[in-house]
Amino acid sequence: MAIILRVTTNTTFKQDWQQQSSNLALQDKYAATAGQQLRVSSIDRNASRYGGDHWKVTFVQPLQPNQGQAKSTWYVYVPDVIYESPVSQSDRGTVPNQINIIQYLRQQIQGNTSINKPVTEMSLLSPSWIYLICFLCTSAVRFKKFWKSQEK
Repeated sequence: MAIILRVTTNTTFKQDWQQQSSNLALQDKYAATAGQQLRVSSIDRNASRYGGDHWKVTFVQPLQPNQGQAKSTWYVYVPDVIYESPVSQSDRGTVPNQINIIQYLRQQIQGNTSINKPVTEMSLLSPSWIYLICFLCTSAVRFKKFWKSQEK
């Protein structure tokens, strides 16, 4: 299942994040409209690589600019889009078969925010879920200590 990028404001996707869209040729910009939902095959959300406010996105279906050939990879202005995971909305109770929490946390600590894994492996690893798991583990330890103290 693909990641969805929803456009919140009319915006321009660009082939060169360093240029203002008004300075780009028609074949190097795509006019995205508010409400548009586009399936994504990969996304690099490390905006610090792209001026601090852009993501590098590869779409499942290439996007056709006003002129030239359709292209799959574009730079998008972060405030104008929302990253959505259909799996996290509809299958929250489904636990993925393989979750490597340590690898995921290392990537987050090291600033690697690119997404190339299936969404199902990421959906339960949001910070909220990790905090919940930590809370449950510490609560279990405390309950065990409490139970042992009551047995004496």
